[in-house]
Amino acid sequence: MNKVWLIALIAVASFSSGISQEIVRPLMMSVEQAKQYNKEIRYAERETSVNRAAGIALPFIDDFSRYSLPTNDPEVPLEWQMWTDNTARINNSMAINPLTVGVATLDGLDHTGYPYDFSGPFTYGSADTLTSCPINLAGLNAEDSVKLVFHYEGGGQGNAPEFEDELLVEFLVPNSDPPLWQEVWTVSGVGSGSFQRVFIHVNDALWLTDDFQFRFRNYSSLSGNLDHWHIDYVWLDDDIEDADFEIIDVSAIGHETSLTLGYNTVPWEHYQSSPETVMLPNTTVQFRNLDQDRNINFGTKVYFDGAEIADMTQGLNTALNGFSNFIQPFSINDNTPNSFMFPTDVNDTCATFTVKHFCNTTPDINAVNDTVTFEQHFGNYYAYDDGSAEGAYALNDEGSAAAMRFNNLLEDSLLGLLIHFTPYTFDNSGETFLLRVWEDEGGSPGAEMTENFQLYNPDYYREGYDVFEYYEYDAPINILAGDFHVGIVQTSAAELNIGYDKSRNANSTSLRYKLGPNGQWAQSGVAGSLMIRPVFQSDKDLEWDFVDIDEQNPINGLDFSVYPNPAKNSLSSESFVNGRTLRIINSLGALVREEVIVSSQVDIFDLPEGIYITQLIESGSVIGITKFIKN
Repeated sequence: MNKVWLIALIAVASFSSGISQEIVRPLMMSVEQAKQYNKEIRYAERETSVNRAAGIALPFIDDFSRYSLPTNDPEVPLEWQMWTDNTARINNSMAINPLTVGVATLDGLDHTGYPYDFSGPFTYGSADTLTSCPINLAGLNAEDSVKLVFHYEGGGQGNAPEFEDELLVEFLVPNSDPPLWQEVWTVSGVGSGSFQRVFIHVNDALWLTDDFQFRFRNYSSLSGNLDHWHIDYVWLDDDIEDADFEIIDVSAIGHETSLTLGYNTVPWEHYQSSPETVMLPNTTVQFRNLDQDRNINFGTKVYFDGAEIADMTQGLNTALNGFSNFIQPFSINDNTPNSFMFPTDVNDTCATFTVKHFCNTTPDINAVNDTVTFEQHFGNYYAYDDGSAEGAYALNDEGSAAAMRFNNLLEDSLLGLLIHFTPYTFDNSGETFLLRVWEDEGGSPGAEMTENFQLYNPDYYREGYDVFEYYEYDAPINILAGDFHVGIVQTSAAELNIGYDKSRNANSTSLRYKLGPNGQWAQSGVAGSLMIRPVFQSDKDLEWDFVDIDEQNPINGLDFSVYPNPAKNSLSSESFVNGRTLRIINSLGALVREEVIVSSQVDIFDLPEGIYITQLIESGSVIGITKFIKN
């Protein structure tokens, strides 16, 4: 199968191209799936989460506005589950003009967000499935007009499937062993910016049982996040007439992720120093009315720790909104009428707020999809991106550099960078790069602010571990308030492939690059936001500060250290005393290991490479803290 994967913004690149340039590509892994997988491995298994064994009563309706795949997450009610497998991904960023907020996307990635077959760029075959829970159709007959209705789009914001790629619908043959699936509908690859509606008549007595199941399946490239099919508003019911079918629903379809100006994330201490300069004055959200003109109320609510702290309900929209997408403005901090700012006194270390943009109308068959919900997180780093990568960015010349410009709100110590790398075609994890920080010179990188000699390797995400890897500067760097640039210099021509977010476009003003050590800085032509995040000290306690612990003293003065450091397979320590507890925390603050010590050696061979914090606990208190590097 001949496909062209490499799409350059300045020119089209091939694998053997000797042209030095910026290169952008379809992403090789799904950040949404990676995060979901990372969550799932932390949960205890729920016996009834695998499937809903009793047939679901009609109507079967799912518009993917909430998580409906099998999950052990105790916060997701079991009755939300509509599907028995989880290789598809529910997201709100990949489709163009979805019917409602959220779609299910099928591609060439498995449930962990990694390619099914990474042995080469042209592997091909059956990829994702989206299989319904059993549905009770007993007692119905051909005259009851039972129909499966769904909507699909090829490509959308992602990679359009080619003609040889397929999307299929299959029905499970009752009592077949092994399970036999019969194809009832298929379409060849096509790219479009609109969803198509399909009706499939379920009229054969073979299917009208108490445990009917159907599934979507795709044939695609297996080597990455390619050949996207998006599914929306799946509806199985009786008494469906094609010409009269209507969906009485108004939904949010926007992809809003922040109420801060310019950035998606700001260090909490920096926000506290100047909240009025950080807030968006106003924002807009896209909605879609699938029915006649309606009176619709809109508003924004903000929550902290589950408690509502702001209710910014606004007036009615009644202007020609039937059967259309429309943009609704929301006042946030523009005094027309709202002047909202996140309160600065809720926490002294970090803060996460829940923001909901909503609409209300009557009648409306599905209130769940009326709201766009996101978490506004204030940590110790700046981020333009929203954490969802839709593409990969690379330079292909030895000594090339990429630099992102940030405006620092508060003088602080820069400690390192969070970078999201993604694999593409070839594994370049053995390549190396150097961290850099530059002064600003008229909007471009100027003089280097310090020397950094530590060589790092790109850490490509695998199997649910951290999506961003933390890379530490050789020493903390004092950054004054104002503009500065951070980035990397690669030591070879290998393409390292940094993820970028297509939904936010900071690159157009903030991303500069140069090709080769003697190249000149140029403005990037790649729309989006490169996923590089500068991490600051932010003057926080050890409880919050996960990256700079060398100066922290253990609670009772215990001299705690581990060896070897760096380590590969195991850690040893004179402080590993039977009965004490060891906690291992990764560079993003997630607990990855907690165990009672039974010997002077602890195995770490299964941990991914990176920087870790170890806490030694006795009688419920932390008695020692140190850091180690896993190679």
